[in-house]
Amino acid sequence: MVIKYWPPVVVFLKIILFSYLVNYFFAGEVPEFKKFSKESKASKEKRKRARRAEAKEAEESLAELGFSKNGSLENMILQRQVGQIF
Repeated sequence: MVIKYWPPVVVFLKIILFSYLVNYFFAGEVPEFKKFSKESKASKEKRKRARRAEAKEAEESLAELGFSKNGSLENMILQRQVGQIF
């Protein structure tokens, strides 16, 4: 059995962080992060466009591999197994 030893400072910081997060969770509040709460509309749109482009690229990659868009993981595994057999 391996026993991990954490220095007292690390243990103290973990306890403080945990209590901080638990307090926000039970209070139903989430702290605002300036990066997101003060974000401009242009910045939001840029971020959304990047995510849409990434999703489109993923769909194209799946189509290139021969998987349908609404196929399940099980179907993908079966297709791969069939490809290995023949």
